Amino acid sequence: MGYSFAAGTTDGPGSFSFAQGTTTTNPMWNAVRNFVAVPTEEDIKCHGAKPILLATGRMRLPYQWQPQTVSTHLAMIGDLVIVGVPGEFTTMSGKRMRETIASTAEEITKARPTVVIAGLCNTYSDYIATPEEYEYNPDYTE
Repeated sequence: MGYSFAAGTTDGPGSFSFAQGTTTTNPMWNAVRNFVAVPTEEDIKCHGAKPILLATGRMRLPYQWQPQTVSTHLAMIGDLVIVGVPGEFTTMSGKRMRETIASTAEEITKARPTVVIAGLCNTYSDYIATPEEYEYNPDYTE
């Protein structure tokens, strides 16, 4: 989870003056983070420009914070496809997944299906965003 995670959402701000789109670290918060779980170089590289506030994939106490394996489901009923996923998709990542599933199903069935995404199935794997959304470019639109 990055620093921006602690900034809150449109329905309420977070605490401690965190801001969306943060790309710099704070030594005090890094010390707290490292006390809980130190991110690896691979974790830091994966996060790109955004600093890690909580390395939840490395946290094990009092329980494992992030699942290592998640299950997904896909059910086709006529021209309806229901996709069960264990996370919260942003508008654009959901749009891309729906389009990929619809075009793949259309190749098989020769009919364009309606795809419904059912999020938060079975477990919680966090937010799913596109690379463009993650990088937080205020000029990006699609």
